Order: sequence, then C-alpha cells, then structure tokens
Amino acid sequence: MHDMQALLKSLATVVPLSGDDLRRFGQALKEQRSFQSVPLRNHLSEDEIARFAINRWRFPGVEIAPYLRRYYPQGALTASVVGYVGSIDQREAEKLQGTPYADMSQIGKSGIEREYEKLLRGVPGYELVEVNADQRPLRVLERVPPRPGENLYLTLDMHLQNAAYAGLRGRAGAAVAVDPRNGQVLALASSPSYDPNLFVGGISEANYKALLDDPHHPLLNRVTDGTYLPGSTVKPFEAVAGLELGLRTPQYTVDSVGEWHIPGLP
Repeated sequence: MHDMQALLKSLATVVPLSGDDLRRFGQALKEQRSFQSVPLRNHLSEDEIARFAINRWRFPGVEIAPYLRRYYPQGALTASVVGYVGSIDQREAEKLQGTPYADMSQIGKSGIEREYEKLLRGVPGYELVEVNADQRPLRVLERVPPRPGENLYLTLDMHLQNAAYAGLRGRAGAAVAVDPRNGQVLALASSPSYDPNLFVGGISEANYKALLDDPHHPLLNRVTDGTYLPGSTVKPFEAVAGLELGLRTPQYTVDSVGEWHIPGLP
C-alpha cells in the first residue's frame, strides 16, 4: 500500500473509523507479518457492509471478512468465573512466537478462559491459496481444517449464582457457595462486576479507563483476589482442628475476656 494514510482517510468516509480503531490498526500493522491480513474495525453494521460493497473498487487490498468471536450471554453475572478473551498484546506475542498462537488474535485473559486456555482454544487450520497479480484467489493448493477445542462443564447452579449476585445488590462484596460433600463450586459472585463482552473485540480506551477509574473497582475479583480479616468465622475451623488432632475434647470450653473498642462507638 503506497499511501496508507490517504486510503484510511478515504475509507473513513464510507465506514466510520474511530481514533481507537486507527491506533489498534497501526500497532497491529507493525506486529503482523507482510502476508497476514490486519483487522481495521470489527462489528460492522449491515448498512456499513453495503456501503463498502458498493465502493469496494476504490480500496484495493481492503476486504470484509467474517470471523468468530466470543459472546458471553450472562455478561456481568458470571464474569468473575468465566473471565474473558482479549487481543494478544505485544508481550504475549513475543512469548508465543513459534507456537500455534502466533497467528491468532485472541487469548484467555482471566478466569476460566485463562486457566483452561490450552484446552479451549483448539488448533487453527489454514489454506494455501494461489493468487494472481491483483491478489485475487485462483485456486486452493492446500487446506488443513481447524480442530475445535474441548468442552468444559462447570458446576455452577445458575439459580444460586443469580441469588448470590442479586443478594450483593451492587455493593462491594463477594459470595461463594460450595457443596461440602464434594467441593464443587455452586456459586461464585463478585460485586460490582463488568461486562466481559467489552473486551472481546478490543475494548476502547474510554471504556477501559472508566473501569480502571471506577472507585468500586469492578475488575477486582473479590473472591480470588480480595483480602479479608477472618474474624470469628475462623473459630469453628480451629475447634475442628483441635478435635481432629486430639488436642481438645468436645467438653472443652474457653472463657473469652478480651475486648475490642471501635473508635467513635460507645
């Protein structure tokens, strides 16, 4: 492309391009290899697709291509468990060179998506295509189909998950329900939460700044990353440990005479 800036300026009159779109494109253009396509904008509307189709002849080397993307139907409700996928950053790209990830644009960033990334991602396929001087495809020389990732089944009970999240009423806090018979996690809620779908196509600077600047810290998983004083809730566990180790009997009693005064209260 001889004059990329002129092409982008002209293209923006047909398909609107934001500053975030152009910054992401410029960064990706530096990192991608010469034969790889570089995404410029995602989530085009039907009207935008139609306008581009009419004007396509004006933009050699630019095309609209379908792609698969993650969608999280439960949104903020399960964000603390499922997490999200996002664009591979420069640091990750350097670490992933020479791996099947090298030609991928998304990777698990948090939660289940990150922990089980290798199981969920599958193996990408490819096509080796012969093209003419205008880069028009002539024939497919080789095709290797992709292999899907594994299915992962969680133990969440969505009725309990809804109840736990709703019970927090948007206040800062965490709620967990575990089946004592087998350790299965039935509910895990962190509040306030966020919509993981914001990250899938590349979150805008404005949205990301809003999440970071939020005084309630919605990106903090208060279940796994929060720190809390156990208070008296630790006492039953200490009692069980004493009984298990034979250091205490069921008849043992403790006369607590300690006090703690909260400043400002009588």
